[in-house]
Amino acid sequence: MPRLLILQPPDLGGENHGIRVQHVTSLAALLCGRGWSVAATDLLDPALAARALAADVVLVQMLPDAPVEGLVRARAARGRPTVFEIVDNFLDITSWAKDAHPLRSPLARQSLLHHAALCDALQVYAPGLADLFASVNPRVVRFDPYVPIPPRLPEKPDGFVLGWGGTGSHSADLAAVAPTLVAFCSRHPDVTFAFKGDRAVFAAHFQAIPEEQLALSDFGPHEDYLRFVDGLHVGLAPLRPTPFNATRTDTRFGTYAARGVAAVLEDGPVYGAHRERARLFRTAAELEAILEQMHSDRDGVVALGTRARAWAEATRGADALAAQRDRAYRSLLPARPAPAEADPGPGPEALAERLASATKLGPSEALQASEELVAERPDYEQARLLVAQSLHRLGRDEEAISYVERLAPSPVFSDLFAELQVSCARRVRPDAADSLRAHIASPFRRARLDSNASVLERSRAILEHQPYDHFALWSTIKLLSRDDAGSPELDGLFERACLVSPEDVPPERRPARLARFLPA
Repeated sequence: MPRLLILQPPDLGGENHGIRVQHVTSLAALLCGRGWSVAATDLLDPALAARALAADVVLVQMLPDAPVEGLVRARAARGRPTVFEIVDNFLDITSWAKDAHPLRSPLARQSLLHHAALCDALQVYAPGLADLFASVNPRVVRFDPYVPIPPRLPEKPDGFVLGWGGTGSHSADLAAVAPTLVAFCSRHPDVTFAFKGDRAVFAAHFQAIPEEQLALSDFGPHEDYLRFVDGLHVGLAPLRPTPFNATRTDTRFGTYAARGVAAVLEDGPVYGAHRERARLFRTAAELEAILEQMHSDRDGVVALGTRARAWAEATRGADALAAQRDRAYRSLLPARPAPAEADPGPGPEALAERLASATKLGPSEALQASEELVAERPDYEQARLLVAQSLHRLGRDEEAISYVERLAPSPVFSDLFAELQVSCARRVRPDAADSLRAHIASPFRRARLDSNASVLERSRAILEHQPYDHFALWSTIKLLSRDDAGSPELDGLFERACLVSPEDVPPERRPARLARFLPA
């Protein structure tokens, strides 16, 4: 029985719960019926290294964290494949993400791209993502999104219920259609507008709809969302032509279709393929005409929902999606697999929660907390790493070097310990820094710490092993632009820079194929 380990982000609650359903729980449900053993964990699992090295396939879900590189390299050395998943266009999150969102940083983006390039395959669910990141990994696997299809069509309520439910990232999409919807409800008192999501988003766009025509509910578990969809006659899916929306999936339509809901979709690359089983609009006038026609033809609404349901059963059923995923992952398995290793199972969650809290403390408090964790579980490598990092932050570099010298870290974490030793040595043992640098297995990390090379030499060496390093990219671009402005190499460098910091790339240097995915 092959084993898949999903390495997931720690924050898959709230509005991110849909990611957990689509990318973790449904994946496990589909593959378990195909003979796979599926488990999920995160980077703070005390047993992470042993579990990651034992799994037949590891799926890393859009994690920029430093241990990922060591994990991928260690698995490759053992002939075990690793898949990296990108779930969103992280180049265009500025319209809805918080200012402190880590993916606003080119340093986080460069790590995502580096990990995606290192892995044996890049996994996506949206055709737009496959197009955007086609150059990052020669093997891109695209799955159709999963939606649960109930065995029978849910009974619909009386009247005419149209609605929408989802996350706040669609606020601007809703703003564009809100006047049309408000006016439609005003003309037809028998219409109920159902909304499930952020109340602030509702208040911003739909407050003018009379209370007696509203059915409001807060964002909640996925099961609640499905019950919400069950109560719709018509489901809305506005989706403006933005770079972020260009890489969304058609999951919303799939969910409507599976439950016999007639869908009204904004025409564009994401939904354009569904014009035979949904109604598509491009302008407010087209949306208004579609809603009026549907309101006057209830039998047509039922027929449209039935047609969409037949499509969902034929193409998005569990058997078809399970076969798709099973085929892709089995194709990565080596013909002669490495000897099976026992999965020790997850370490205690309480330890991981305490370590998560410790990482947010000042260096003195973090040192104490991490030492307590190591005392309880001596093989907890992530806690040991925090001990060494805290000593370094406190200026106790000799202690940090000596501490690391006594350890025998796994290959997942060994480079991070070695890199820390180099940083410490540069303060207190500068003559030893180069010899310690030689202990780092990653050629990218070694090149990055080479203090003897010139700027161009170091940048070239880094880009050889990490083609998306932000500083190396831009230093090379600037030097080449100054010394050899006609170099054809610049085109490739600028294309890579578009995937790291597109805001810094002049419009004339952006490849045409990427234009619809990049923010202005």
